[in-house]
Amino acid sequence: MKKSLAALPVLALAAIFSSAQETPPPAQDEDALVKAALESLPSIYETRTRVFTILSEDLAQMRRVAAIAKKLEGHLSSVLGWKLVADGAKLSVWVAPDTDAGILFETGRDFRRNATCTFRADTTRLNDYSVALGLAQSVLWQYGSDFKLEFKDTQAPLWAASALATETAIAHNSGRLLLLRQRSEKNAPIPFEKLVGPRCQNRVSQVPDDSFQVNAFWFYRSLRKRELASWQNFPNYFRGILKNAADAFPQKKEAAEKSVDLAWATAFFSAIEKTPAGTESLAGSQARFEKSNRFHIQIGETEKIVSAESLIEYRHSLDIKKLAYIRLRELNESLSSTNPVWHNAFVELGVFLEMIVHREDTSGELKEGSSIWAPERGTRDKTESSALHTQWQKVEAAREEAARLHAEIRALMELPGGKS
Repeated sequence: MKKSLAALPVLALAAIFSSAQETPPPAQDEDALVKAALESLPSIYETRTRVFTILSEDLAQMRRVAAIAKKLEGHLSSVLGWKLVADGAKLSVWVAPDTDAGILFETGRDFRRNATCTFRADTTRLNDYSVALGLAQSVLWQYGSDFKLEFKDTQAPLWAASALATETAIAHNSGRLLLLRQRSEKNAPIPFEKLVGPRCQNRVSQVPDDSFQVNAFWFYRSLRKRELASWQNFPNYFRGILKNAADAFPQKKEAAEKSVDLAWATAFFSAIEKTPAGTESLAGSQARFEKSNRFHIQIGETEKIVSAESLIEYRHSLDIKKLAYIRLRELNESLSSTNPVWHNAFVELGVFLEMIVHREDTSGELKEGSSIWAPERGTRDKTESSALHTQWQKVEAAREEAARLHAEIRALMELPGGKS
């Protein structure tokens, strides 16, 4: 009895061991488990713009953020003249699953000290301004360091990020700009210190209120419309204001403190008044297009008036590039009020001039990023001469189409009972 009892554990172990040897799990079952585990992981979609790498589990959200990012990059490149690098480290943007923490987005640094932005709210519930604000904060932090703006561990002024976000939200939309002007006309500007004092925070739970957004936008617009000394240019002037906003309204030591608020109020209403209140007439847009297509240039001792197409021949001249850049800024300022019939013609001309302004690299190729004029076209990399001639054909085609539609509309307006 004792013997048999003593043998039971041994027999049991032997039986278990024998059973394990006799019925090993099939290898295909293990492969199926691994495959099922991998398939259960969420798909991560990724896209890259000029400076951002955008990742999301939702394809639609990724595309929306990318579209807004391209508009922001276009403004920074075309208006501020920032040379946004196409290679190297990108600014990481993660569109996270929607959370209930009340945080719309947060910005910070990664281990390489590159700026990052994480959207904590479903971007379909955020307007264009909210999305652009998070992206603008990241760009200002990243490029502020590159431009030695000395933001250090704090972020850029909130007014700058807010203004860039508004510019992005209303890009090429005359209706939005008109609505913004109408809202602004009914409100007085906030004190200058309240506008320029706040800084962007590492974590943002809510966007600035409407009053701050409006004031920040008109402050930025007032800077853009300012007449600068001949030796200055707007991009460098803007960087200076980022460092010290008080330089926008220099005052004498004996001047009263209220003089700054008075100067700001004057600039606020002046910027509003200089913004077109509506859409340009057909004839007005046509006349302005033809005028924008003419350039007064000096080559050697010879002065002459040429069409924009002729700039291709002189594209390597720095003076020609400066002329094209000035005209590009003029077109950008007035695009929102352009009659829709002539809108595409102005866009194609803007792309052409933007290509003239850009320099070619040592390989002889023109490398340009997201254009404020055509952000959906992305990055193009073509030989300069062929790209410019091809783009000019698009300008001519858009002008012919606008003229044809213009004539048809005018004919309808001149029919009995059709005048307006």
